[in-house]
Amino acid sequence: MAEKEQPQQPTHRAYSVIKRDGQEDYWLNLGLAFPHKDGKGFNIVLQAFPLRWQDRLS
Repeated sequence: MAEKEQPQQPTHRAYSVIKRDGQEDYWLNLGLAFPHKDGKGFNIVLQAFPLRWQDRLS
């Protein structure tokens, strides 16, 4: 079976937004997203997992 070519560069980044009273929100970079070859999804590589998961990555 032939290997499918995956893009070498990520197209998106995954963040967790940390709310801070009296300060701007802090966007913590969690990882990267690489699109599937067929364009119907992403492979997501996380270096950390957010504690307050909201069923989405921003």
